[in-house]
Amino acid sequence: FPSHDNSPEEYFKYAYAVTVYDGVPESIKLLFKNFTGNYVLTQPMHSSQTLVSQNEDETCIELLVGITNELIVDILSYGKDIIVLEPEHLKAKIISIHSEAIKNYNPESSKS
Repeated sequence: FPSHDNSPEEYFKYAYAVTVYDGVPESIKLLFKNFTGNYVLTQPMHSSQTLVSQNEDETCIELLVGITNELIVDILSYGKDIIVLEPEHLKAKIISIHSEAIKNYNPESSKS
């Protein structure tokens, strides 16, 4: 573990799940569809979570965290009910992962 003179709260401030992030945290904007947004408001993804906007169809939140594998897996777990709005490089990563997953279901790509 890196040496930190801070309190445990400061040490884990930008951690997501069990991964401590030593880089600069990033602003992550996520848009949730339908009832999933209400769920995320009652069960926050991270202590930094803030509500950006909400209407009857969508909920937008912002997190200030490091981008870790745990964050990516958590985002992917929401399937079609989430859209990464920012940052662009995280959005591109999620799109790439979904594109690769779609190829797994394409009969043409499964031929050996």
